Amino acid sequence: MVRHLGFGETAAPAREPYLLLERLYGHDLRALLDERGALPFAAAFAVAGDVAAALAHVHRAGIVHLDVKPENVFVHLDGGVARAKLLDFGVAHRIHDEPPAGSAGTPLYASPEQLRGAAVGPASDVFAWGLLLWELCTGARFGAADEGSEPWLRARAAGHLPEPTAELPEPWQGILRRALAPAAEQRFPSGAALVDALPIA
Repeated sequence: MVRHLGFGETAAPAREPYLLLERLYGHDLRALLDERGALPFAAAFAVAGDVAAALAHVHRAGIVHLDVKPENVFVHLDGGVARAKLLDFGVAHRIHDEPPAGSAGTPLYASPEQLRGAAVGPASDVFAWGLLLWELCTGARFGAADEGSEPWLRARAAGHLPEPTAELPEPWQGILRRALAPAAEQRFPSGAALVDALPIA
């Protein structure tokens, strides 16, 4: 998560509100994937672990992000150590609240229930996390055939998903399969549950 350092209001007469966040150095994950393709497993799992920890924090605060994707993850270089930061809460909303109109996020990274306009929750973010893990480890988008087309979107919304066959070591393979389960109740129920399932580095 990006650290929040403060907030306030500029001086009169403008009195414009501002939010002070930590400064990040590095690249967004999309640029990194476009440049390098699949990451080595150790790097992929480190990024995925950071994003899972951010989701655990967000879900404990009663928020769902609903737009987890490489463009919204920033790989920040802090003293020579790379840490992934989850950004852009533009379509986030409180758990159990009705999402505002037009808040389906990015279709290619949306869960089946998001695409159907059904109720969403932390498990929807877990699905997007699974898509992110797949892309980190393979360099490709999950279920990419005809991606974004109407038939593809209808199939994804209906939960017709290919088997996640990336050759990940266990327990990551099982974690990926559960995160990408078509039905929300079959996935990890929250970021915290996901973090609990991850192997300790």
